[in-house]
Amino acid sequence: MKSNGRLVLIGILFNLFWLLLVLGQDKYLWLGAFFLLLNGFIFPRSILFAILLAAQGILMDTVLGWLGLFQFDTVFIPLWLIILWLGFASFVWHIQEQILGRAPGLILLLGGIGGMLSYVAGARLGAVVLPMNFYLTASVLFLCWVLFSVLVLFWLKKYKERSGMEASS
Repeated sequence: MKSNGRLVLIGILFNLFWLLLVLGQDKYLWLGAFFLLLNGFIFPRSILFAILLAAQGILMDTVLGWLGLFQFDTVFIPLWLIILWLGFASFVWHIQEQILGRAPGLILLLGGIGGMLSYVAGARLGAVVLPMNFYLTASVLFLCWVLFSVLVLFWLKKYKERSGMEASS
């Protein structure tokens, strides 16, 4: 499959995964976990990367929640969001070549906008409450996601370097 077709297919699959967990939350947690396990079974090299990247995203969401930027129905971030983070990190692993093949500035901009909009959409769908001023919340989320996108690029480059070393060993 051509690179752009693969990117579109993987993007559609991730967005369906996102919708499943945001709309269904705990109700479809088992299905989200099943898809993650299936992905890990088919692509075992994605597991470590997904866990590493998702842990950082979970930490970011936990801190933002503690700061009151958003609220969930649970004390900590909900389990469905942890599964969603693992799915997002797996998505990034699957499109790593497309990400690394683009200008870093574009990735940071798209990451900032996409990340921020995912929380705005999640709030509109009732999955999260954004209790603060909308523009302040959107700005902070945009900045956090730009910084998170820097982490994504960093880990993808480290993963690629390590994979290159393993292939030549």
